[in-house]
Amino acid sequence: MKRNLRLILEGFLTAYGITASVNAPLYAYQYQEKTGFITDSVYSFLGEFSFMFLLVWLSVTLAFFYLEDKTSDEHRISKYILAGIFALTISIGRVIADHGTLNVLGTAVNAVTFILGTVGLFILFAKLISFFSNILKKKDLTGDPGFFEHRSWFKASLIIFLCYLPIVLLSFPGNLCYDSIGQIDMVLKLSEYSAHHPLAHTLLMGGLVKFGYDVCGSGKIGLFIYILLQTLMLSTALGATVFVLRKRGMKAGLLWALIIIYIITPVYSNITSTAIKDVPFISCYIGYFVCLCIALEDFENLNKKGFTVTFILLQVFTILFRNNGLYEVMITGIVVLIAIIARTGFKDAKKLFGWMLKGFLVSFVIALLINSGLKAATKAVPGGRGEALSLPFQISARYLQVYKDTLSDRDRASIEKVMGDVDNVAARYNPDLSDAVKALYDKNSSVRDTFDYLMVVVKMCFKHPGVCTDAILNHIYGWYTPLRSSAIRYEIYTMEDVRDLAPTGIFETFRKVLIFFYRFLDRISLLGLLQNVGFAVWAAAFLLRYCFINGYAQKNFTGFIFVPLIAALLICFDAPGFYTHTRYGFPILCTVPFLYGFLLTKREER
Repeated sequence: MKRNLRLILEGFLTAYGITASVNAPLYAYQYQEKTGFITDSVYSFLGEFSFMFLLVWLSVTLAFFYLEDKTSDEHRISKYILAGIFALTISIGRVIADHGTLNVLGTAVNAVTFILGTVGLFILFAKLISFFSNILKKKDLTGDPGFFEHRSWFKASLIIFLCYLPIVLLSFPGNLCYDSIGQIDMVLKLSEYSAHHPLAHTLLMGGLVKFGYDVCGSGKIGLFIYILLQTLMLSTALGATVFVLRKRGMKAGLLWALIIIYIITPVYSNITSTAIKDVPFISCYIGYFVCLCIALEDFENLNKKGFTVTFILLQVFTILFRNNGLYEVMITGIVVLIAIIARTGFKDAKKLFGWMLKGFLVSFVIALLINSGLKAATKAVPGGRGEALSLPFQISARYLQVYKDTLSDRDRASIEKVMGDVDNVAARYNPDLSDAVKALYDKNSSVRDTFDYLMVVVKMCFKHPGVCTDAILNHIYGWYTPLRSSAIRYEIYTMEDVRDLAPTGIFETFRKVLIFFYRFLDRISLLGLLQNVGFAVWAAAFLLRYCFINGYAQKNFTGFIFVPLIAALLICFDAPGFYTHTRYGFPILCTVPFLYGFLLTKREER
């Protein structure tokens, strides 16, 4: 009887957590009569106990009865911590999405609603974590590779490429995002080169468009060649993940499932038809990530010449094709080095240095030298420090909207040296996107000026932490909560300098249908979830817990493969904004499916 009552109560709390929402705060002074305030407060707290709530309560309760004997988990502390994180991110994300601030939790009604809702979600996630952990424990992913027994890399890459090809053809000669137009202009001598965009990609894409103009008489031909090239790169990179998992013994059905994920996830086919730096970058990053997994599982692989050369080249191009690729490789290399030293000491300093030299340092130096050469050859304008300061810009802009009058003359001067007039900074604040504020950054400001400005931002956070927390959460919450849509679609931009690159003729009609199709794909639950960065972050967190409680990181350094994903998430936090824009999250989104296969096919004898 006690068990039944407990499950019914847990079902009720979970249903409340799923359906309840924090409303605009109510205050007694807003009402002429106290009874009106009490009545509205009760309504706000109870929420909508409608038929839908009863349906959710019934469904959840029945599910809990079914799961009762299937959710035993001896690692309770880690389960509760992860469930608590998931519940809090959902609850906080909903409040920020609805109100843009946590101040609404200042009333007793809203605070209790928030707490009870979070508890209900905590109960749900704790049960789901145990349930799926037990499933993974019992499943053996290895078996007969079937169709992929031979030439798996070629077969997988070809299947993926052929499935992307119709989208590429219907988008002929290819979509252009705003950044790519600027990059093409640089090569066509319509604007000066800028290191704001990776020069290697600018020269590759712009060079092919120029080749189209000079040799084929049409820039469209050059643009389409580039689109085909990047589609081939991505297909090959994704095919490599299938190849590696086949080598680890994954069964044919799961290999097909992985390929299907690559094919039906909308973001993959959409970006292949778009001229954008993220496709060559993520293609090389996937290869780098796969090699890193193999190296961390057994550093002896770095003694194989072919593997080491491949690993170095993939790191070099990961750095060259996107500016933040440098930080991905650098952070991962530093953390792995510290981990090796912490675990082994300097007992074998020669081998340690050899691993780091072949694994990270060589590629790092080569990429920096190439970048320096390209900057010198193109006389590129530096990108500027402001590109990495989106989060401080957002904090200060939001702070100035509320507490501008509390600034000291010295702090005001420090801000205006870097950002200009504080009134203009405050007026440009957009919680979803930092570009408007970031554009105010004075590239001629000194390092000392920037440092003084950042110290003012730190003071802001200590002086009024509430408003600064709101600014931070508004800027980053979309990256870690699955409730925020991650829809992405690129559509053609037409500007005067590249208007002749726009699609024309029979393909234009089909392109319009394709755009309409992509606009609604994220509304389909499964497809929306597959391209949702927040969900990918949760999936990685769940896998991280599963691996550590099952001893995956005890005998080697495999557990450190999560370091580049953590680095990628931190880079997302400092990106210009979420804005339903997933491209900064590609290093997470595009590698998590492979990572599940890699770690769950791990056997001691392999």
